[in-house]
Amino acid sequence: MSLTVSFNGPTHLKYYFIGNNDRFRAGGPVQTVPGEWPLPIKQFRQLPNEFKMSGRQNLLEANPEGLDMKVMEKLTRHFSDIFDIDGYNLNYICGCNWLTMNLIIEAHESKLIDIRITKILNVNELTKLVTLWRSGQKLRNLKKLKIEWEEFKTVDADNLKEFKKNMDNLGVRPNGSRYQVERVTDGEIAFLSLDPGSKFEMVLQKVELEEGKDEDQGSDNSEAEDEEGEEEYNESDIEDENDEE
Repeated sequence: MSLTVSFNGPTHLKYYFIGNNDRFRAGGPVQTVPGEWPLPIKQFRQLPNEFKMSGRQNLLEANPEGLDMKVMEKLTRHFSDIFDIDGYNLNYICGCNWLTMNLIIEAHESKLIDIRITKILNVNELTKLVTLWRSGQKLRNLKKLKIEWEEFKTVDADNLKEFKKNMDNLGVRPNGSRYQVERVTDGEIAFLSLDPGSKFEMVLQKVELEEGKDEDQGSDNSEAEDEEGEEEYNESDIEDENDEE
């Protein structure tokens, strides 16, 4: 478990929450220190901007009431009081059995969500997510959402039919291979898809357009560079031919 504060460029601060020894192993009672920060903080591998905080008793489970989690939350708030935070990224490198659709729906401040979960696909939960976004009640800051179900290589035909039926009942109209839904509060448009590869995606129309522009500009720049290279090559060819003459 770690907390990273990244700045523009390569600069960052990182805090590792480890066990009660330098091998990152958990175990034994948590040894606290007096003061405002109860977990011992040491420099990590002699790196000037990375630190370790010992005290975790279980490295594979995060206990919301555990001292390590409380210190991590306090440290996060400490940095948010100092800096203007542009965005938050939550990464979790282990089984996400704790993650539910309701937790995704309640991620009010999230703009980009890319998650793999192990729970069984529930079409009604997906419909609930779309319904609450459409009404403007939840996920108001969302730009793009992708959910994959790790243990299922394909979505069965019954789930696809049920999802289509639910979208029809909501009045969400198909747009090619996807669905187009409009938020009633501000007219924001999003595209939805549930493909047989056990993946659900939702992206705002304006985000898709912006990404398309970026790709076009990138291709235009590469074409311009190619043309410039061809001109330089042709000029050098002419010079070589004049030298030969």
